[in-house]
Amino acid sequence: ATLSVWLQAYLVFSIPQLLALFAVYILNESYFVAFAVGIFSVFILNIAKNFNEKFIEGQRLINELETIVINRTSDLEKTNKNLNVEIDKRRVIEKELEYLAYYDELTSLPNRALFIEFLKNALTKAIRNESLLGVLFIDLDRFKKINDSYGHFIGDKLLRAASDRIKKSIRDCDQIARNGGDEFVKIG
Repeated sequence: ATLSVWLQAYLVFSIPQLLALFAVYILNESYFVAFAVGIFSVFILNIAKNFNEKFIEGQRLINELETIVINRTSDLEKTNKNLNVEIDKRRVIEKELEYLAYYDELTSLPNRALFIEFLKNALTKAIRNESLLGVLFIDLDRFKKINDSYGHFIGDKLLRAASDRIKKSIRDCDQIARNGGDEFVKIG
């Protein structure tokens, strides 16, 4: 059985032995035993042939399964790579959304939502330390006329310039935010 997986090796090993055994019984005039050896030889060779065919079929199935596993693994790796790309895109979008939720897109200053958080924290700190807190509202006069006369592009440039000037004029401990439109707020 061990050699029958390599049918040629099996035949090279077993046929000479079976022929020798058959010849011994023929020469000793044991025709019945020689006939039995012949029948046994055909039977054993047929079993070896069937076992060899089953082994080859098993090897073929193993090879097919290995190919399927390799292809499936490749598909899964591609899918995983695509998922990682999508996850990275989603993280970028989430960061952008988080930024837009708390910062003014035009001036890059904190917006009203983040300003309210700053104000809550500053009030809590002022109460705890029994200190004063100042809130300064800055409104650009006649901003609507600038927007109407010169356009939104110039109005946006003015808002950015105003926010830059305000940022330069505050202390490190102060907070500045764009409250909306042409309004800025400072906590200090």
